[in-house]
Amino acid sequence: MSGYTIGEIIIWLLLAALLGGLLGWFLRQLRCEREHGAGASSAPAPAKAVALSGGIESAGPVNASKGGRAPTAEYTIKGNTDSMYFHTPGSPSYDQTIAEVWFKSEAEARAAGYTPPGTGGAKKAAAKKAPAKKAPAKAAAKKAPAKAVAKKAPVKVAAKKAPVKVAAKKAPVKVAAKKAPVKAVAKKAPAKKAPAKKAVAAGKFPGSARPLSGGRAPSAAYKIKGNEDSMIYHTPDSPFYGQTIAETWFRTEAAAVAAGFRKPRNA
Repeated sequence: MSGYTIGEIIIWLLLAALLGGLLGWFLRQLRCEREHGAGASSAPAPAKAVALSGGIESAGPVNASKGGRAPTAEYTIKGNTDSMYFHTPGSPSYDQTIAEVWFKSEAEARAAGYTPPGTGGAKKAAAKKAPAKKAPAKAAAKKAPAKAVAKKAPVKVAAKKAPVKVAAKKAPVKVAAKKAPVKAVAKKAPAKKAPAKKAVAAGKFPGSARPLSGGRAPSAAYKIKGNEDSMIYHTPDSPFYGQTIAETWFRTEAAAVAAGFRKPRNA
């Protein structure tokens, strides 16, 4: 251990840190001045590359400035030398692309061999053209045609050996239907046992009929309910029709009125 105290050591460390900061700042200033000087010397280069051909500007590719920035506001088309794609301001990848070269128009980019994104690029398109002639697919297809194999084992020959029509003739469905006809069974049970017309019994009033058990109608022809105590009749559209237990039945309202019955007042 040296003879320095802790306070002196701290002071020396602070001085060393201050000296290191000043030295770093000085080096950064020198680097900035060098880069600005190089940029100023290379700025006029794009203007020299501009040439007029038939009255149309055709500057060709211009190298990007530091950080991929455009050399001037006239250059709006970004180019990528690895993929050989160019990006216009409307391209989805325009803001993400760091330009390596710049063009003034799409025509200049295409003339330099660049293509829009997704087309494969000029380098990929050239690579695809070469192997197309080595192994044509049509020559291999002619050696083993599929039609020749199909003729050796046709499906139609097997179908003739076991036709479905021959089996259908041996057991026709019509023969079984004649043995037990449905019409013969229907004739054996005629509806003579309980005729509806004979079961209707005449009521106490002219044109009326007596109800069956529980006040039911004697037949479907009788639809008007009559109450002998109140001498009121109820039609099927009366609000009390379902609640009323008929004591006598009429076929029509006219028959009920002729027998002295009347409609409900609130009906």
